[in-house]
Amino acid sequence: MKVGVIGYGSIGKRHINNLINLGIKDIILLRELNRGNELDLKEVFTIEDLLKENIDFIILSNPTSYHYKFLSLIIGAQIPVFAEKPLVLNEIEIVNLKHQLKDYKKVGMTAFNMRFHPCVKKALELVQFGYVGEIYQARFFVGQYLPDWHPNTDYKKSYSARIDLGGGVLMDLIHEIDLAYIFTGPSSELMTTYIGQFGKLDIETEDTADITYISKNNILVNIHLDYLNRGIKRDFQLYGSKGWVSVDLVENNIKGYSSSDGTKEYSFKDFVRNQMYLEILKTFIECLKSGESINPDLVDGLRASDLAVKARKHNNFQIDES
Repeated sequence: MKVGVIGYGSIGKRHINNLINLGIKDIILLRELNRGNELDLKEVFTIEDLLKENIDFIILSNPTSYHYKFLSLIIGAQIPVFAEKPLVLNEIEIVNLKHQLKDYKKVGMTAFNMRFHPCVKKALELVQFGYVGEIYQARFFVGQYLPDWHPNTDYKKSYSARIDLGGGVLMDLIHEIDLAYIFTGPSSELMTTYIGQFGKLDIETEDTADITYISKNNILVNIHLDYLNRGIKRDFQLYGSKGWVSVDLVENNIKGYSSSDGTKEYSFKDFVRNQMYLEILKTFIECLKSGESINPDLVDGLRASDLAVKARKHNNFQIDES
């Protein structure tokens, strides 16, 4: 297979290494600057040149603020695409991309790799088998101190800290919005949010977002995202008519109680983070070859971006000037 890759940052490099591990070595990079690369891969410098390369699919892993521009061209050229999250940034991009997808006949996937985390898959299995009964409440939390993300770089210049690149917790940590969807269903318009700068990071973007809504399945959902939590905390809890499940995505374990099935614990201590990225890429390639429907698709990516955009509209955060 011949693959085009747009974006050569940390996530682009991860995808390229995984492609090579899967035996795919015919890779072409789209880069704006003629910098070369340590893998000696072929480079082109315009999207038009990349689209002429007769490639089998494109991996889109450049900054979010450029996603719509390139997605629009890729979809228009009817080329399969594996697109990093978040898919797009604003309402105009969402509306336009929805319209374009109506005529898109190829395979498109949003890279929600957290769906491939073993704890997420096990939690879904427990829910589907009725372990907690009918879910009535769900809480999702992710927090990590932004300066600790890449300690050898200036966090104030990072994607996360810059408005022009599409940073900020609401889009940067959109995985939790997607996880809320797969466990609780679509959101309703009943939403309360607090989004803003609650810490002292001296960045352009919001460092905290707290979103509460009622899903269309009548489930109370809370999603908390922040750049302030010391260490790293990433977990979620589901509460239902028969019991509860608590999932720790850092320690990679699950604890639960059910009135019908008792206490259960699962541990995935041997889990390596890159397994998620490798598995989602393998799934994309398999669906591309087989023609089977893909999950998560581009519509899932649009749905998550849409909720994030709606959360901004409902923002109740105001700075006390007194």
